[in-house]
Amino acid sequence: MVTKSVRFPDWIVLLIQLIVLRGEPIRHGENISGLSLLGLAEILNWAGISKMDLIYATLDLREWQSLFSRSTYYIRGDRGCSKYFTECGQFYAAHLSQVKSFFESGNSDQLADAISVLSACEFEFALLIEEIVALSVSRYATASKLALPVVTEHKGKALPLLLKVLEEGKAQERNKAVLVLASLYGDLVAEPLRKILTHESSRIVRQSIETYLKSWDASEIPTTGDNVADLIPFESNVSLNPVPLKNREALAQKLVERISMNKVVAARTYDEIRRRQIDGDPPISQAELIEKEISKILDFVEGSETCTLSPAIKGVFDYPDRQFFSSLLSDDLEPIQVVRLLYILNLIQVYDRNGPSVFFKYGFPFSDYLSRTGKSLDLRVLNTIVSKLPGCSEQENRILHTYLIYGEDSTAFSDWKPDSIWPAFYDNSQLLEDALSISHSYTGERRQSALRVLSYMPQVPARFVPILWNVAMGGNPKERALAQAALNKVHDIDKRLIELLSDKKLSTRKIAVDWLGQVGTAVAIDALKGALKSDESDEVRAAIFQVLEKLGESLLVYLDRDALLQEARVGLGKKRPKGMDWIPLDALPVVRWQDTGESLPKEVLQWWIVQGVQMKSEEAPPLLKLYLELCKKEDVAIFSRFVLRLWIEQDLKPLDYEEASEKAEVLTSQMWRPGSTVLQEYESREQVYEAVFREIRGEPIGSAIAQKGMLSIVSAAADDDCARLCHSYIQKHSGRRRAQCKALVTVLYSMGSNVALQILLALAYRFKFRGVKDQAQAYVNDIVEKKEWSYDELADRTIPDGGLTRPVDEKGEAIPGAEPALELSYGARQFIIRLNDDLSPVLSRKEDNKELKTLPAPGKGDDPELAADAKKQLAAARKTIKEVVKLQTERLYEAMCTQRSWSYGDWSLYLADHPIVGRLCTRLIWLVDAPEKSQVESFRLLEDGSLTSANDAELQLSDDAVVRLAHSYNLDEDAVEGWQRHLGDYDVEPLFRQFNRANYILPDGDSALYEITDFHGHMTTTFKLRTSATKLGYARGRAEDGGIFYSYVKPFPSLKVQAVIEFTGSRLPEVDCPAALKALSFTVLPKTQYDWPLKLDLREISPVLLAECYSDMKLISDQGSGFNENWEKLCFD
Repeated sequence: MVTKSVRFPDWIVLLIQLIVLRGEPIRHGENISGLSLLGLAEILNWAGISKMDLIYATLDLREWQSLFSRSTYYIRGDRGCSKYFTECGQFYAAHLSQVKSFFESGNSDQLADAISVLSACEFEFALLIEEIVALSVSRYATASKLALPVVTEHKGKALPLLLKVLEEGKAQERNKAVLVLASLYGDLVAEPLRKILTHESSRIVRQSIETYLKSWDASEIPTTGDNVADLIPFESNVSLNPVPLKNREALAQKLVERISMNKVVAARTYDEIRRRQIDGDPPISQAELIEKEISKILDFVEGSETCTLSPAIKGVFDYPDRQFFSSLLSDDLEPIQVVRLLYILNLIQVYDRNGPSVFFKYGFPFSDYLSRTGKSLDLRVLNTIVSKLPGCSEQENRILHTYLIYGEDSTAFSDWKPDSIWPAFYDNSQLLEDALSISHSYTGERRQSALRVLSYMPQVPARFVPILWNVAMGGNPKERALAQAALNKVHDIDKRLIELLSDKKLSTRKIAVDWLGQVGTAVAIDALKGALKSDESDEVRAAIFQVLEKLGESLLVYLDRDALLQEARVGLGKKRPKGMDWIPLDALPVVRWQDTGESLPKEVLQWWIVQGVQMKSEEAPPLLKLYLELCKKEDVAIFSRFVLRLWIEQDLKPLDYEEASEKAEVLTSQMWRPGSTVLQEYESREQVYEAVFREIRGEPIGSAIAQKGMLSIVSAAADDDCARLCHSYIQKHSGRRRAQCKALVTVLYSMGSNVALQILLALAYRFKFRGVKDQAQAYVNDIVEKKEWSYDELADRTIPDGGLTRPVDEKGEAIPGAEPALELSYGARQFIIRLNDDLSPVLSRKEDNKELKTLPAPGKGDDPELAADAKKQLAAARKTIKEVVKLQTERLYEAMCTQRSWSYGDWSLYLADHPIVGRLCTRLIWLVDAPEKSQVESFRLLEDGSLTSANDAELQLSDDAVVRLAHSYNLDEDAVEGWQRHLGDYDVEPLFRQFNRANYILPDGDSALYEITDFHGHMTTTFKLRTSATKLGYARGRAEDGGIFYSYVKPFPSLKVQAVIEFTGSRLPEVDCPAALKALSFTVLPKTQYDWPLKLDLREISPVLLAECYSDMKLISDQGSGFNENWEKLCFD
């Protein structure tokens, strides 16, 4: 292995630096040094320096970079010698023996560097093919990956060398050779591999060969469906050649208005006019200059050759103003005109990096245009249109390459349907083959895009079946899912998977089990049940039980307490997973069987934890759930809390006190010194020490994510306290411990309790961290689909009641209007929890209704266990009531804003009769649209469950009547005054304001209106704005370039829209400075952090929602100093 370090004389190092500086591509655009590496070698030879030293210094990039460690910053040592010297390839070819010597002795990093350098030199690798083939099957991952493209280019010479490795190499090299042979040559090497199989001794190598042979056999199986050539579904009537604009003047006017409103244009046009004067060009005004540039733009759109825009208007269209582009790209434009317009405005750019492609600077203008106009388009048509752009005709399929590079992550393609994508690739399937080949250094996105395209095809071309099998059985999870979706179209796929259930490789069997769960046929279910009898792997058996449960099979027949104990003892006797020594397996709480009261053997509890860590999944295995359901609920709850708290404590474990103190002392000494800014921020050294110490102690020193599998016990049988613990952790640590938070979101989903589901809903719609939010939304979507409910129905039907119930009649049915309560028992004594007028829980003695602040200590006649349980119920009830009141108040306010409606039957069952929410409903005024009523009526729910009008008249409603919340917008002044008197007479404090809000009246006419600018230029400060907006439920908008944000947003998830209050902006971290309000608008909720949602027409917004948000902005304005005509000069710029 190469270990020496080259030490050139200083004058040689300076010479190389001067050559590199003179040839620096960044500064000059090309190599102008003109010195060849052969020439430098002669100079070094004259100085007595060996050519091997020069080879070592140039092939090892780290050694090359060391020559520039003290050079000025603009010398780029990481570029390699080929950027600065000519004839590099000839130099290495002339000294081939020394290069081979380098390859024989180099380490992994050095060999990877060498391949990169030689590739850049256009070196003839045929001279090194033996070394390159050996490297392609070596244990050096990076170097091996770089060697594969070289092997591909020399497949003819590489084949016998690879076959020789199969005969003579080490087991690891032979296994890698199988992979390379199969990927490069396919079933052409089937016969040689069968011969090798007859005498191959390595189990791993044999399994690899068998896998490929089986996959090639599978490609003979017919795929489902008709002839694909007959299924290509698209015929386009879109013009493929430039055509004249139908309304050239209107498009020109839009461009003029956009350019004229840009502040930078005036300065740039002035500079352009001055340049023309200096150059002696004819004089021209700013208007004439702009008109000339726009004429060039429109000529290009209509088909003229490429043109160069004046620097005066370059960058004017860079800002992603979705509203402007919605107006600019009108319905009368053809797709080819839109593409050419976006190209000339520099929003579509031609790229040749990593293959020919185009870059959509912002994808939404084009995708919005297609969606709005309903133009029929597929990739074949777009590919043809783009090929007519300047610089695109020489390279074919530029758009297909673009799709493979960016896929559906690009907003340009995110809304395209499969039938608009796959036909283009069916005609150009070599692109897919290249993207999936290991011999190309394409990105993972390109591979995923290729797999997605194949999954879209109604029938997979036969030659892709072996490739797909390899990915489906061993790729990363995303790629595996796409490959499996494509292969599900193969005939008798379940039979092929059933064969894999007996594969010797554990990972193969696990994948086959999960895949069979997707297939879900009766044959697959029978095969899985059979595999339970023969497979001895705990992991595979757990996966089978999981799949059988999802397929609706009963697992009760597999419960066996004696077998469970035997399994636990065997499992504990095996080697345990690393890193779980901190788990106190000998100190687990007692868990008892419900029927016998006997304690579970401690080995069983220990095994469940060990097995969970071993499985590395926080999801609960089905059998674990069933066994825990047979145990005492209180014991299981204690066990779950013990496990969850243990895991959280370990995950957040800080540095111990003494070590933290020592570290804080060292850091404080470094910070508390003359000239330090710390002296200005803190009054004493002790204050600095305290601050540093708190920060050190607040930072976890490790992580328990590797042991997240123990949370499967929490998923299986946690109580509401566990749900709250999960929620608390997520709220506090989602910024830094994303993986842990995602694991806890899964735990919440698995719990399935009402409290857990409400937390999941809150995370899905009201949480700011997108990774956690997206996962919660995915789980909510899954629940909604399974139960066939809407999101609102799910939220209504899973509201916790805190244990409060209404008294029942002789039939056991709840008495309508009866006061809900929770009874707590000490045995001899009972206590009652009720809600007071402030919606707070009140504790009292049952015997005399005397109020208590807390439960008393149990007396001699009380049952200690019941007393302990009562205290737990009281604590849980208080937490639940507080949470429900807060969250459901927010939901009811949103329901008023969005004018959500219920049938009276559902409203009565899920809201009015709910022991907590019903009390909230009594403090609100409601509207009813009833079939039997001639007009809309308003009412209030009374505490006894009856309905009353403002005049105290009782109402009776049918179950199909439609109920919604009242607002000053939809009640006349007399009705509002009547309800205000009613609420005052009965001393009812409204839950929130429904009346006397500032309604916003839209201007007459049908023209679209996208924003309200009534408070444009009204002054406030950034801190005052933040305080006011936050109190009203708004959150900071997305930060843009430079860490500046320009809006506060308030989401309304049920409508999938958000209100946006725009202002002059504030830089993060914030300081208090002047700010001016600009506009109120509404957009759809952004799908990703890169989405720039289109502003919605205000005429599409609920008048109540518009009124509420207008009132919010008016309130914020009223708390400021009013309008200032100089607001632009005073505010952040």
